[in-house]
Amino acid sequence: MTSITTLFFQLLQISLGSREKLDIAPTPTDWLQIFAMAKKQSLMGVCFSGIERLAKEQSPGEDLIMEWMGETVKVQRRNQKLNEACQELSTYFDNKGFATCILKGQSNRIYYPTHLASRRTPGDVDIWLFPKGSQQNSVKQTMELLGNESSIVSLAYLHAELKPLNTVAIEAHFRPTFLNEPIHNRRLQKWFAESKADCIMEIEIADGITIPMLKPVYNIIFQLVHIYRHLLDEGIGLRQLLDYYFLLRGTVQSLTEEQKKTIADKLSAFGLSRIAGAVMYVLRQVFMIEEKYMIVPVNERYGRQLLDEIMIAGNFGHYDPRLKDIGLASHDTSYQIRHAIRRFTRNTRFFMAYPSEVIFEPFARVIHFWWRKFKLWRY
Repeated sequence: MTSITTLFFQLLQISLGSREKLDIAPTPTDWLQIFAMAKKQSLMGVCFSGIERLAKEQSPGEDLIMEWMGETVKVQRRNQKLNEACQELSTYFDNKGFATCILKGQSNRIYYPTHLASRRTPGDVDIWLFPKGSQQNSVKQTMELLGNESSIVSLAYLHAELKPLNTVAIEAHFRPTFLNEPIHNRRLQKWFAESKADCIMEIEIADGITIPMLKPVYNIIFQLVHIYRHLLDEGIGLRQLLDYYFLLRGTVQSLTEEQKKTIADKLSAFGLSRIAGAVMYVLRQVFMIEEKYMIVPVNERYGRQLLDEIMIAGNFGHYDPRLKDIGLASHDTSYQIRHAIRRFTRNTRFFMAYPSEVIFEPFARVIHFWWRKFKLWRY
């Protein structure tokens, strides 16, 4: 018997063009569950492209199609707004003397096929900032710029949350990403710091809208770390895995042997080989990625664990029933303590797979707290 999850995966594969039809025609009740699953994984627009390709006898009812279409139109409008925000922010900070790079998000559009690019569910804008040509403390200079503009809403070790731009949430990154394990993190930060002048390229994401983004080798590593961090932080959804699927399909075969070696070396140096193998398993099981696009062999053991987490927790863990008992999110100290304890307890499930990241997560949290408390970006 075909499960609802299997039908959902098949619908995604139809959207991607790797499957022609569903194995069976879902019932109206099945379709409601598939709809809920697409919403949980923030893949409404992408899945609607699959529905458009279905034969009538396999399609959902007219009412559900109309509701799904309405959600898809909202996604398309939101994409246009974020595209414009990306270009506006890049231009603004460029005029202030800062180099910029749009991380993940809208920059992934260039790897999506035309029929899906505007239907990728957008989130916020993550923009990496650093002063042009300066060897001084770039975090200090970035903080001074944002402080003078009175733009900062909240602050973290990785980024500052800025005031929304036309309802678009913005995170200004001091560093692209980080790892909990200190040796791996030091290597990661050094690699990006030494590559600032070399790791960014300009691309056109829509008609007349051009933004800076990471070059493929850096993007492959960065987005894998992003998936890793969110898995251990709050949860990760299929939307981010779909981004990675298209990133690999759009880049791996054009890489030189030297670039492939760089990726292999960095996966090892940053402790990412196991999570990479797990991600390859998910990409194969859900999206049917071919082996020629994989950056490491499939790790089935940890891949099953990753896929189970994705299907339970949904997009960024927002649907995780295991996190419902800690109260509403806030900046209250008691909430932060409960959240930290629950996160560490949750992460013990990953100890056998990713021991160093799990062990060092509480230490990294403390270090980041004192970094904010004593304003260590000034030094």
